[in-house]
Amino acid sequence: MSSLVLLLIMICYSNASLDELESRMNVKFKNMASLLREQNEKIRHLENIVNVQKEEINVLTDEFSIIKIQNREKEHEIIKMRETISKLLQKCNDQKGGPSVDTNEGKDDEMTIVERKNIGKRLLEGSITPTPTPIRATAFYAHMSQNEVNAGKHRTLIFDVIKTNINNDYSPYSGIFTVPADGVYVFTLSLRIETGTNGAFEIVKNADVQGSAIGVIVSDVGHDIQLQVSETIVISATQGDTVFVRTHSQYGHTGYILADGNGRSMFAGWSILN
Repeated sequence: MSSLVLLLIMICYSNASLDELESRMNVKFKNMASLLREQNEKIRHLENIVNVQKEEINVLTDEFSIIKIQNREKEHEIIKMRETISKLLQKCNDQKGGPSVDTNEGKDDEMTIVERKNIGKRLLEGSITPTPTPIRATAFYAHMSQNEVNAGKHRTLIFDVIKTNINNDYSPYSGIFTVPADGVYVFTLSLRIETGTNGAFEIVKNADVQGSAIGVIVSDVGHDIQLQVSETIVISATQGDTVFVRTHSQYGHTGYILADGNGRSMFAGWSILN
C-alpha cells in the first residue's frame, strides 16, 4: 500500500515538474519571439538608412559628373581666351613696327580749353549712346540614334542626334544642357516604348527633379502595343545650371526605348524669357 502511495506521489511530482518546465519554455519562446521582432525592426531601420545613403551617393555622383563636364568646358574656354590674347598681342607688336605719326611736338595745340570743355559736355549729355546688351536666346532639339535596352535606374539618357542647337548649349556626348543665362525655360521629353516595357523618367535641374513621367505596357500575347511617354515643364534657371533626362532612381526602366523613323525618343528645350 505504501509503495502505491509513493508511486502516486512521484507521478504527481513528475506532472508538476513537466508543467513548470513547459511554462518556462513558453516564457522563453515568447522572449525569443519578442527579441526577433526587435531585431527585424532594427534591420528594417538599417535598410532604410542604407537606401537613403545610396540615394545621396547617386546625387553626389551626378553632381560630380556635372562638375567634371563644366570644368572641361571652362578649360576649353580658357584655351580659346589665351589664343585670342596671343593674337591681340601679336597684332599690337606688328602695329608698333609701322610708320610713326607726326605729333607736331613743340607746337601749341590749336584746340582751345573752351572747345575741349564743350566736347566733354556734349559727351556727357549723351551724344554717344551706349550699345544695348542683346538678349541671349537659346534652343535645342535632339533625339536618340538607336534603341536603348534596359537602361536601369538613375541613368542619364543620351540624345546624340542634334537637329537644333543654338549657341551649342546642349552636349550630345553627356546629354546635358547648360543654362547660358538667367531666365525662364521650357523643357520637353518624349520617349517611345513598346509591349512588355515599363519605366519612369525624370527631368532634372542640377540634382533636383523638376518633372517626371511613367509608362507601363503589360505584355499582351499576339498584340504589339507602343506609346510615347512625354513630359513638359516650365522652370526658372540660373546661368550655369544643368538640365538633363534620367531614369527614375527607384523604378528605373526595363525593356526597350525605341528610336527609328517610325517614332523618335527626343529631348528639347528653349528659353522664353531672360
